[in-house]
Amino acid sequence: MKIKYFFFVLVLLRVGIVQAQDKIITVQNDTIHCRIVSISDGRIYYEQPESNGIVVGKSLPADQITIYYRNSNDNPAGYIQPVKHSLRNRRQHWRFGLQGGIGYMLASSDKEKKQLIDMGVNAKIAEKLCKDTDWGYSFGADIHYLFDQRGGIGIRYFGFYTAAHADITINTFDGINYVYTNMRKRIYVNFAGPSFYTQQWLDRSGSFKLALNIAVGYAHYRDEEEYGHPLLPNYLSTGSTFGGNGNVSFEYFPLSWLSVGFTTGYFGAWFGKMTIYDGYNKQTIKLKDYQLDAINASRLDLSLGIKVYL
Repeated sequence: MKIKYFFFVLVLLRVGIVQAQDKIITVQNDTIHCRIVSISDGRIYYEQPESNGIVVGKSLPADQITIYYRNSNDNPAGYIQPVKHSLRNRRQHWRFGLQGGIGYMLASSDKEKKQLIDMGVNAKIAEKLCKDTDWGYSFGADIHYLFDQRGGIGIRYFGFYTAAHADITINTFDGINYVYTNMRKRIYVNFAGPSFYTQQWLDRSGSFKLALNIAVGYAHYRDEEEYGHPLLPNYLSTGSTFGGNGNVSFEYFPLSWLSVGFTTGYFGAWFGKMTIYDGYNKQTIKLKDYQLDAINASRLDLSLGIKVYL
């Protein structure tokens, strides 16, 4: 009878241990049966028996944990009570972004200014036209698949638009006549390509994040010049090349799935071949064949945006 009683006590103890056992569910959906010892802002410390019966102390960082279950002292029945922890453990698979702001073209406008002056345009007006096209509006969108808390890959698109207009006087170079007209210039630069995304949390609670995005892909340039005089043709110049973009974003999370913040970035692209259309004839030229420099569409961007994590 004593032996039976002894085994009965062992069975009860075993059942009690199982019931009191804690659990950790990882981001890979693995279950770790253990005894949670302590919880910090960035890590869970636990004990787990090995096959030889020795209890070993271990720990896991928060970004590898989806949820943990800890037996509560306030639960005398011994049921395992799920507790969503406050660690920075969000496991989202997709990141969607929208942003818009301003951009500044880095290319020198001295040569363009000189060309306008040589055409007979007043120097101050020529300078204003060039400065107006240095600044413009930038906008974009991106989607990324996140492998883990460190980052992922995706596709990024952004565009840039700038415009300038002025009343100008052009020399017809016949020694007698000048043409007074309105000139309007519009420039569009579009980019799309695959991108690499990585991130770093700046606090333990997961409210602030620093993100880096690098992309390479297809860049398209479009320059429209319109004149309000019937004797002057309008010009459309287009070109394409490979371009690259890198930006850094600072994000604040008012919600676990939504962030707002600002982004600073650099875009680089040089267009050496252009297709020019004057309304009658279309011609594709290499600028270096005419002793012309490649069109530098490089710029700096500053934008505000929102990001959605799912």
